[in-house]
Amino acid sequence: MITRYRSHYSRTKNSCTRYLPQHLNITTMYLLYTEWCRKENKTTVKESYNRRIFVNEFNLKFHKPHSVTYHTCDRLNNMMIISPDEEVKRQSKTNLTLHQKRVEAIKQTKNVDTSYGKLIPAK
Repeated sequence: MITRYRSHYSRTKNSCTRYLPQHLNITTMYLLYTEWCRKENKTTVKESYNRRIFVNEFNLKFHKPHSVTYHTCDRLNNMMIISPDEEVKRQSKTNLTLHQKRVEAIKQTKNVDTSYGKLIPAK
């Protein structure tokens, strides 16, 4: 399983785009696919067909997103998407919501602390 990442700070500009680790590319992905097919005893498609489908059907990029992503959010989002177990999906969604609320509370605390420091005159 290859983890897909989502940009946290530019969601409005590219809300559907997902990022794959930057060490991958379409050729590497094709090689992983052919290896998987060999193990599963399945027939492969041609690399050119694979490339065309990958480029036209998936909204994936192979570089680091221009903004930060967080491992916990990415992991929980992936679990909600790929898990066949509905209970795991539900629990992942709950955990993601709690995680995001904690992050928001931390951001608000930081903003209060930062603004409080601006109110105190420097000596």
